[in-house]
Amino acid sequence: MKKFPALCVLALFLAAGCSKEDSGLNPAAVEDESVTVAFRMETPFDTETSLEPMTRSTAYVNWLWNQCKALILKKTDGKWIVDGTQTILLEANSSLFYEIKLSGDLPPCTFGFEMRPGDYRIVAIVNPQVASWNTALTPGTVVADEREVALKTPPLMTYTVSSHPANRGYRMLTREVFVAVADFTVPKSGDLHATGMAPVELNAVRRVGKFRFLLKDKPSPQYGLTFQRTAHTFHGVFTSDRPFAEGIDALGGMYYSEPGLYKLPWCMSTLGDFYLANSGRYQLCHTNSTVFSPFLFFDPAQEEQAFEISEIRITGASGGFTYRTDRVFSRTLGASRITGIVFQTNDQVDDSSSQVQVGLDEATDEKGEPERAELLFDPFYEWNAATDNTLQQ
Repeated sequence: MKKFPALCVLALFLAAGCSKEDSGLNPAAVEDESVTVAFRMETPFDTETSLEPMTRSTAYVNWLWNQCKALILKKTDGKWIVDGTQTILLEANSSLFYEIKLSGDLPPCTFGFEMRPGDYRIVAIVNPQVASWNTALTPGTVVADEREVALKTPPLMTYTVSSHPANRGYRMLTREVFVAVADFTVPKSGDLHATGMAPVELNAVRRVGKFRFLLKDKPSPQYGLTFQRTAHTFHGVFTSDRPFAEGIDALGGMYYSEPGLYKLPWCMSTLGDFYLANSGRYQLCHTNSTVFSPFLFFDPAQEEQAFEISEIRITGASGGFTYRTDRVFSRTLGASRITGIVFQTNDQVDDSSSQVQVGLDEATDEKGEPERAELLFDPFYEWNAATDNTLQQ
């Protein structure tokens, strides 16, 4: 299993832009009742990896939308209560929907609020708009109560369910999600020394893993069948004995529904182009794909999760081939990890309908060993494939 480089201390990296929304935070509070609370993000964006990729060096290591959304909670009588939400621009001079393409470390940034004394928690989400935000978390909402342990913490954000015709009804996640959680106390202004309150450090942690599926351009032994040069869509079902995380909860932990999500249907697509690796040519899901959804929520505090992949079918152009296997594949995946499957065609053909069905095998290398999707291309290849000059027509 390939490990993603960790994104350490990526938190609300703001140069100056911050918009107040639906908030109990009070920048206009009476001076002796409020305290300026500064938040500080430190770099670097670590891109070191323990396994050497088999392709050329990458250009981009991540794409982030230019915003971070923060839920502010205040603790009162053992209850965590929503105090407000804040949206922070990651690049203050760019628009809210500008996409930042990172090739290296992020610059250090700070931001601040005027806040009343009390005990607080901040839950900061980088790339919040790639999932569904719980708009019911308005000021005054109780999300946890120490005296009512049975109270279920509500979700803060969960998978988006697609309405696009290509993957309608499927959960999907198009960007990585990073979460920073910090508890802090705001003292009374009269209790502060002349230097003021120390900045609150925020360390954002990747909460997703990546699933990569590849289609190998390798003709079958007898009939010479292979994947056509057209876009292909993967459908499969992930099944686990442990429930899958479905998002982030309002306290900053992972969100699990009740009674739990144990079967997770998934959909991704390729384009028609093949990309060159050391052992052949492959199609993959990347940023220009109709269904770009390689990320799944996982808890970085837990071990990798074992799951099975079944009900696999791959569709190509209308009137062309479809591809299928009845095999069940076992994989493990966790936060900041990559796993996947590489498929190749075989000579099993079912032409009983107008759309001919071709069989699938797991692709093998020259030694007959299953190829590892996480090693054929570097860990950031999805961000760079569309402009890779090794593209094979």
